[in-house]
Amino acid sequence: MVEYPIKLDVEYDEKASRLEALIIRPLYGIVLSIIAGIWGTVACIVMGIQWLHILILGKRNQGMHNFVTKFFRYYVRVEGYFYLLTDERPPISGE
Repeated sequence: MVEYPIKLDVEYDEKASRLEALIIRPLYGIVLSIIAGIWGTVACIVMGIQWLHILILGKRNQGMHNFVTKFFRYYVRVEGYFYLLTDERPPISGE
């Protein structure tokens, strides 16, 4: 079996804020969705350029790899927040 270097830890927290779920989360979610949409479009273009780079030079570009990695890290955090897995707001950056 092949193991991938991805790990996801989600801790169960019984307490949840009603105000957070009713007002803050949808508004913040709209902002995060806009950012994810723009960033995802650019990341898709970068992945295409990375593919060409690999075809031509036979190696990956570190900067493009880091850019796409940060996008996926951001996207997973946003999805966890949307699906009510955590009350911790994801940062706008991919760090």
